[in-house]
Amino acid sequence: MKHKLLVAIGDGETSQKTALYVARACAGNESSGDGIVVFHVFVPDPPFVEGADPAAAEELAERTARERTAAAEQLLADIKKTMILAGVKPERITTELAAAEGDITKQIIRAAAAHDCDTIVVGHPNRSRLREFLAGGVVDHIMRKPIGHTIWLVE
Repeated sequence: MKHKLLVAIGDGETSQKTALYVARACAGNESSGDGIVVFHVFVPDPPFVEGADPAAAEELAERTARERTAAAEQLLADIKKTMILAGVKPERITTELAAAEGDITKQIIRAAAAHDCDTIVVGHPNRSRLREFLAGGVVDHIMRKPIGHTIWLVE
């Protein structure tokens, strides 16, 4: 039976812990069609600089976007390395980087469908339940929205 996971990661320690958990759970499983997609949505928009020279502001925007993209690519490479070191074969791991476009929850669900994943794995940040509820974070939305996907919540 095919089993494919979409591991939605963000920035920070929670993502490494989530990746390690998934790697340990999946290491050694060699079923045909199995795989892990590590998916990261990042915010590419640079900060707005009011009153800046337009040429300087555009140069800053381009440089900041390049730096953010490079940092996001490095994060994906680090996550993949963590999973490989924990015993997952490299050919079973796919990474995908996406720029934030509106609702990140919807992007994650679309990516799961596009990669034919039946399970979405998310890490729960170390925040209070009240703060998470009030902030309406991505994890909270994932837990409510996805129809047709199993959800693994890694704390």
